[in-house]
Amino acid sequence: MPENPKKNQDGLIIAGFILAFVASVVFWAMGQRNLAMQPIDEENSNTPETAIEDSQPNNPSLYIEPITIEQQKNPSFSSSGKSLQQIISTAQTWQPVYRHLFGKEAPDFALADLNGRQHRLSDYRGKQVLLIFWATWCPPCRAEIPDLIKLRNRFSEDELVILAASDERPAVLKDFVSKNRINYTVLLDDGKLPLPFGFQRAYRAVGVPCSFIIDPQGNLKIGIVGITPFSDMLDLLGVAN
Repeated sequence: MPENPKKNQDGLIIAGFILAFVASVVFWAMGQRNLAMQPIDEENSNTPETAIEDSQPNNPSLYIEPITIEQQKNPSFSSSGKSLQQIISTAQTWQPVYRHLFGKEAPDFALADLNGRQHRLSDYRGKQVLLIFWATWCPPCRAEIPDLIKLRNRFSEDELVILAASDERPAVLKDFVSKNRINYTVLLDDGKLPLPFGFQRAYRAVGVPCSFIIDPQGNLKIGIVGITPFSDMLDLLGVAN
């Protein structure tokens, strides 16, 4: 019995639609991947750019350079006398980033917390500041929270300022903070922070959680990507365990 020409034609049309759909999805995914790998023009876009400097491609290896001789010999990172190199050599869940900025003045910024209070980095001169870029949906960020809570309990606000910035909706953050009993300050990242700060910038350039320690003089002491255990953080803050 001869096949129905109309049925064959309908089958070809359906197959064509399926192939076109699959192709469009593939091309869209490739386009998104390329977009994520390219710097965004901050002046012509509302989305934070992915590169740290216009002259540098978005490549994390650029921000994980070998440390200098001066940094290797610097014992000021730990009251136990450990040098930066010694602390880094034993790290298992984190690594230093943005080393070309170590020792340089951290750019000032102001962000609101979940209660609407403004926090300006320069207001905390004279204190060490731990600045973290994180997200509620990020497993490593979540894994780090208990140690951050422990760190907040260990030090007074006069000794250490802990600021954790996320670009998520305030309602989401408030709910998460309440459920997880977070006792340190959570800030609302507005996407306009200066280099090298910013959640989207860190997420696309090196990953999150991304943390910065700013010394009492307002200089960037170290940048870190990954989960920083409590004992390692004490060493980086220069405090004995």
